[in-house]
Amino acid sequence: MIKVLFSRRSRTVLFIVLLVIISLNVIENPIRGTVWNIFASSQSALWKIGDSFSDAGKEVFDAGRLKTENERLLLENAELEQKIGELESIQKENEKLREALAFGLEEDYTFVEGEILFKDPTQDVLVIRSGTGVKEGMPVITSEKIAVGRIEEVIGEFSRVRLLSHTQSSVDVVVGEDRIGGVLKGRGKFQAIIELLPQDAVIQQGDIVSTYELGGIFPRNFLVGKVTEAITSDVEPFQRAVLEPSFNISLYNVLLVITNYDVPSSIF
Repeated sequence: MIKVLFSRRSRTVLFIVLLVIISLNVIENPIRGTVWNIFASSQSALWKIGDSFSDAGKEVFDAGRLKTENERLLLENAELEQKIGELESIQKENEKLREALAFGLEEDYTFVEGEILFKDPTQDVLVIRSGTGVKEGMPVITSEKIAVGRIEEVIGEFSRVRLLSHTQSSVDVVVGEDRIGGVLKGRGKFQAIIELLPQDAVIQQGDIVSTYELGGIFPRNFLVGKVTEAITSDVEPFQRAVLEPSFNISLYNVLLVITNYDVPSSIF
């Protein structure tokens, strides 16, 4: 009698948890629909677990089997939570894209979305699925107007993005409120340095660095990062500055490729 009652309670608890998760109002309709599909695919497995508890009322209670079932259920719940987290992350990316459109980015440029498929932090490159209309040299940005890099290679609907921190990347920038001109050069491993800064210029930690289209490589006024250290020397005609990039590769799933900016044909 106790075992049968326990099995009914177990089944009821599972059913209630399932309903609560599915009916969460904080999840928007597209995400909720996907969650329903996920739970629908595992619903039969959950009921099989409930049936196994009912059969246990007629047999000797198997503690080992119960432990195995519980561990499997915990693993399934963890996988479901991970999938929900990924879906919510995608939803946030879509909201950022809508904000970019709402705040006038489309007034100056035309662009296509590029879904990040592969990240290689050791080489400072990304692979995105950007569809058609993308060419080598096109600038790549985020919805917050952060400069990311440029298209290095196009193969069908896939594109390889060379980040600004790549050792072969170079772009004109301006530093601080006085817009002091310099050249940003990648050093690899998400690091970059600003060179050719005038020796008499005042460069301070925290100065904002943005792109400048002097060489026609990248549009102006896209955020690059901020200065963390100014490097001066009495024997060199210019000073340098260490940059902390604003682009964080771990925070994005979707980028934007600017398609209406004329880039030199010999940049690569």
